[in-house]
Amino acid sequence: MHRTLDGQNVMITAKGIKQLQSMGRSLMPEGLLEGLTEQYLRDFFDYLRISQPISK
Repeated sequence: MHRTLDGQNVMITAKGIKQLQSMGRSLMPEGLLEGLTEQYLRDFFDYLRISQPISK
């Protein structure tokens, strides 16, 4: 399952994948999490797991 920027869930089937290739590196920029507290990181990753977009 993939979520688009507007919060819609999209199912991608194996037949829809033409090629799967490892990049050999992380997509996360180096040092991005430096200086963040453990609690902040826990809250951030909890937020990323929310299945519905948060409305204001």
